[in-house]
Amino acid sequence: MLPLIGPLGAVARWALSSKALFGLLVALATVVVITAGTVLGAAIAARNAVEAAPAAGQSAASKPNAAAAPTLGPPRAVGVGTVVSVGADEMLVKPRAANQPPERVAMMPNGVVWKHGKRVPFAEVHPSDVVFVFGRVDRAKREVAARIVVVDPPRPLRPRAAMLDSASEVSPSRV
Repeated sequence: MLPLIGPLGAVARWALSSKALFGLLVALATVVVITAGTVLGAAIAARNAVEAAPAAGQSAASKPNAAAAPTLGPPRAVGVGTVVSVGADEMLVKPRAANQPPERVAMMPNGVVWKHGKRVPFAEVHPSDVVFVFGRVDRAKREVAARIVVVDPPRPLRPRAAMLDSASEVSPSRV
């Protein structure tokens, strides 16, 4: 250890032996770190807000495909239903809830269809298949852009009528 000489040496020797001053130095260092982190975080947030402001300020008229771009919701589990009809890359699905009308389900370009645990082409979806759909909902058009379609989902996701139809024997108490 280097010798501590002069008036600062005496203060340094006292500081090394004093627990109170050590606690004060730790508290001061903590305050400096917290203050610096807060200021740095505020600066980063302000910079991000300034960068995002021009993007939010653009009008719909300045965007070339503003009218063509649909306003889709976030991807989510849309639900379970029975296929009513199938087209080239879309199908009409009757939801499990009896009071809802059938909805049009259009496959996304990168959409996948799973049947019995294997990836299959969309052509293997047939009317009366039970399906689980995961995708984006367009409420204005009443359609779903499907990312994932599971044909013949596990039993907890099937509609009750489909479960009863698949049972070989149904007791009156289960109806």
